[in-house]
Amino acid sequence: MCLAVSVTNAQSLLLRPKKKTGSAQALSLIPHPTTTRIKDLRVLKFSNETEKQEFVQSINSADYEWEEKVPFSASDTSLPPTQQDFTEDPLIGNQWSILPSAPQSNAGYYSDIDVFRAWSVATGSAKVVIYVMDSGVDTRDPDMEGRVTASFNAFNPNAAAIDDNGHGTHVASIIAARGNNKYGIRGVVPGDIQIVAGKFLNAQNQGDSETALRVINWMKQDMQARRAQDPDVKFIGSNSWGGEQYSRFLEEAMQELTQFGYLPITSAGNHGGNNDAQEYYPCNFALAANVCVAASDRYDRKTNFSGYGVNSVHVMAPGDDIYAIVPGTQNGSNYVSKYQKKKGTSQAVPHVAGVAALIWAANPQLSPSQVRDLLIESSDYIPGAENYVLSGGRINAYRAVLMATGQDGAQADRGLYSQAGSSSKGGCSLMARSDRPLSGAYSMIMLLALTLTSIFMIRLPKRRL
Repeated sequence: MCLAVSVTNAQSLLLRPKKKTGSAQALSLIPHPTTTRIKDLRVLKFSNETEKQEFVQSINSADYEWEEKVPFSASDTSLPPTQQDFTEDPLIGNQWSILPSAPQSNAGYYSDIDVFRAWSVATGSAKVVIYVMDSGVDTRDPDMEGRVTASFNAFNPNAAAIDDNGHGTHVASIIAARGNNKYGIRGVVPGDIQIVAGKFLNAQNQGDSETALRVINWMKQDMQARRAQDPDVKFIGSNSWGGEQYSRFLEEAMQELTQFGYLPITSAGNHGGNNDAQEYYPCNFALAANVCVAASDRYDRKTNFSGYGVNSVHVMAPGDDIYAIVPGTQNGSNYVSKYQKKKGTSQAVPHVAGVAALIWAANPQLSPSQVRDLLIESSDYIPGAENYVLSGGRINAYRAVLMATGQDGAQADRGLYSQAGSSSKGGCSLMARSDRPLSGAYSMIMLLALTLTSIFMIRLPKRRL
């Protein structure tokens, strides 16, 4: 996930009638031959800036509204790979974000999302569909076989959503790499799940509001068809992309998806700034049940690159040194898998999307807003994180599914901070969540007091969270 490029396509416009009634006729009357359609929008291409400005001056602003295409992009940083063998999923030892036994710090901290224990409650559901809007997904890898049930390519609707960058495959495999198949890695959702690939980013991981709108318009049709076949199907969006320029057309289009119960998971961005002060989209879109995600590292710290905001960013999730699948190579009839470690809020988003899927698998009766609230309330409290995200911590999959099924979230407490007392809503913290935020100094005093107590009076577990 990275900042969007700073320039728009100055020779393109997105235009639509202000009145929905008769919009098709209104669009047909526009005196401009080189146009295409996206639902009730018209995409206008101009040969130069002068031609564009002359057109804008010629139309009636009382009848039409328009905006320039807004650029979006996504990227991450690749890191050197390592390997460690396990029986069921041989490379799972590289996945510190899901594996509690992986080394996480000299102090032995727990900073994974506690998903191993969550799988004792739910491993997935075929009634949950996750739309991965990205650069496409490579479906040839054995761990992704059968996981992608539909796709759409905004650049060429007649072509498959082939991943020519690697970003989309990495994201999708964090969510859905098949588990217990004696191959590769394991996703947050190792059991049943449906991934839908919407390609709107090109080989350079760049797209814009036009390509995004094309995917979203297709998604709406796909949701309508799926909902007609099964009224109980659930929809989640994994959106590991963004930019600093606002698009009302895009916000409204994404808001339309929420009428189908769509739960958007969005990225806080890799700009390292405060999204409350400098808005970042779609994180800052006013979408129903939107969950915006910051990136944490293996020491449970917000990464330096991650965006944050106690009002606009909701949870932290692992987004540093994340090992997952990228497109491999075909060697004759054999497919050779390839893996990379990457860092970015792009990697944090699919962790949250996966946990949301497990919540719905555990309790399909929940509404999107209830799933969103559970993601926030079930987070592990991390001292200092209340200065960065609304939840004050990092997601905990096990506590989330426990709370989703009406069980006591305190069962998920582990380590030092848990001993200090669980939150009133089931999470582990240094105080009830209604009392947040704690000052950094007071948090340190409490932490020091607990540490001294553990040394002189009782023997506490070696690990926290």
